[in-house]
Amino acid sequence: PCIELVENPDIAGETAVLGTGKKVGFALQNEMDREKANQKLVKKGLDAILLNSLSAMGAAENQLTWINRNNQESDSGVLSKPDAAKWILDLCTQMIEEV
Repeated sequence: PCIELVENPDIAGETAVLGTGKKVGFALQNEMDREKANQKLVKKGLDAILLNSLSAMGAAENQLTWINRNNQESDSGVLSKPDAAKWILDLCTQMIEEV
């Protein structure tokens, strides 16, 4: 059997030109490559990007790196998925309040 792959639309890239809201994306990668994540942040016009490993898929825990437009980074450490979601929301809230 052959599986035919279809490219997903680039939602982050398409919405980057809309309005003045803050935009955050994800960079899911085999290796935690900060340079590739930063390139994606710039290419898609994001305010921040969350770098996470492919190993997080289906796992109970995750470790993320937040990279903002000013190249400032914050590492989450190993967190449960609910705690990782809270960590992301806290960083998004801080970003919005900085305006």
